[in-house]
Amino acid sequence: MEILKYEDIGEERWDIYCNSISTATFNHISSRIKYDMEYSPYIKENLSFIVIEGKIPMAIVILYIEEITKIFQISFNNSHSVIPAMNTDITYRKQEKLLKFIFEYVDKIVIEYKCKKLLFKFDPLSNPEAKYKMLNFNYLLMFKFIDNSILSRLIDLRESESILLRNMRKGHKSAVKQGMKNFSFEFYNKENISKGIFDIYRVMHHKAAGRVTRPLVTFKIMNEWINHNHAVLVLGKYKEDYVASVLITTYKNGAYYASGAEEPNIDLPEPIGHSLMWKSMCFLKASGIEFFETGWQQYGDLPYDKPSEKDLNISLYKRGFGGYTAPLFRGEKCFP
Repeated sequence: MEILKYEDIGEERWDIYCNSISTATFNHISSRIKYDMEYSPYIKENLSFIVIEGKIPMAIVILYIEEITKIFQISFNNSHSVIPAMNTDITYRKQEKLLKFIFEYVDKIVIEYKCKKLLFKFDPLSNPEAKYKMLNFNYLLMFKFIDNSILSRLIDLRESESILLRNMRKGHKSAVKQGMKNFSFEFYNKENISKGIFDIYRVMHHKAAGRVTRPLVTFKIMNEWINHNHAVLVLGKYKEDYVASVLITTYKNGAYYASGAEEPNIDLPEPIGHSLMWKSMCFLKASGIEFFETGWQQYGDLPYDKPSEKDLNISLYKRGFGGYTAPLFRGEKCFP
């Protein structure tokens, strides 16, 4: 097997490899790498690579060297980086050998950079139907990682709209129906997005947060996601005012709720979030998306995760839209 470094093959070829591997998600593509490099203040070097055997791509590995308080580690934004996307057309035994090859290579990088920690996480959208055996357990434990897994929530959009609505919590259904009477919604993808429309979302995001929360160049990259068919923007209106927005990343048959904001200076007759989410689900379904990840599910304290009351309420709110809870395996490995 051969290692091809990201810096040597370029974005176009990298994305061709991503498209050819079924478990590759939005988190593996080049425009996400570009975003990561601008978003995390800790990244010192991008050592991402692809494993090739013959001319066949075997795995795509996202690997950043980060420096936190003068200590090096492999992570993203001082948290977990996504695990390798693996070729699942090979045998299970071959997948085991491939993982061994990858983590032996990673260990060499650990030694070279004197890293003190590795942080990796699975991507639920890599295996939404739990059909890949290697992704149905936390294989990081095979390589002496400590388990610090959490949970996420997915919605199967292959169901009919009537069933999707029926699967919602009663209060959510009522809020959706009422919201449909008072609000209107606009949907933007690569066919109709413009800088002016995207800036509505960007400014609303700043106002809702009370500050600019990350480098402006990251918003430019998010606009590029839409232009390259890797994201959609949904805007909610009350009368003539834009009052809410959601940006959802899309890749292959999966989507992820990446960011949302509401206009803080306009009083609404009722919450818009329920109907905005419902209309987003319908738009994604009509666009061919099959699985929609809405985000973390926290049920209470864990030794490594202490959710606030707000966190718990957000999880409860997300569950109200139906779907199912899925594992988000994670692991951490420390070195002396």
